[in-house]
Amino acid sequence: MRVAVVQAGVCPTGRTTTFQAALAAIDAAAANDPAPDLVLLPAFVDVLAVISGRGAPLEAVQGQTAAGCGHRARIWGVFVAFGMAERGSGGPYLSSVLIDRDGDVRLSQRQVCVSKTAGVAFKPGCAHRTVHILLGRIGLLAGDDLFDARAWDAVVSDGAQVVLGSACWTRRSTDKKQKQSIRDRIAEQSKRCGLWCAVADVTTGSGEFDLCASGRSAVFDQTGRMVHVAQAHQATTLWADIPVPGPSVAGENKEEKRSG
Repeated sequence: MRVAVVQAGVCPTGRTTTFQAALAAIDAAAANDPAPDLVLLPAFVDVLAVISGRGAPLEAVQGQTAAGCGHRARIWGVFVAFGMAERGSGGPYLSSVLIDRDGDVRLSQRQVCVSKTAGVAFKPGCAHRTVHILLGRIGLLAGDDLFDARAWDAVVSDGAQVVLGSACWTRRSTDKKQKQSIRDRIAEQSKRCGLWCAVADVTTGSGEFDLCASGRSAVFDQTGRMVHVAQAHQATTLWADIPVPGPSVAGENKEEKRSG
């Protein structure tokens, strides 16, 4: 499975600009030769704005962002995953979404382990799920769930063959150790479970915000070794060829039948 991991630049006050940049990143990644099977974006949809205390018009999973990313998925024939601040019953949630090549939402996963900082604005989800697509069985984790052993155990028990994470981690300028700590904690879970993990994070490109985002995108192999990493404060794309066992014949036929 060839994955394009996009570390996207986000401005809490520029939703339209951010969205257009994300769509352009999908286009640039999908036009690459060889093309990716899946484009992984961070939690770029209003999460930083909400955590930073700026009002944001939250949207449902089946909203403008899913429609725009779904359109790109159909045009290019790729899977697309991204994160968002979801407007849902019971309160706002930090969620990751996986869209298939037909532009349909195949999985929406709410973050269960919500940090103290994010908990001021977001509610926790209640369960972890995986989804079987043509590429294999995907475990989709959002934000701090990537550090949580219980989240990993849940997707492993459900047959996950690879873990994908959409994140929007923030830190204050005085918290200099958090960047490496985040990667170490993900590596620990990746090694413990023996799964590859690709993570896309946001960056603001600088530290002008109180809760700045420097970007911590990376790819880890099944031994927990970090094989690809993005530079801080840089909007960029990482490329990873992740060895995933092929889908079963039953799963493949089901996918083909659904697509047809």
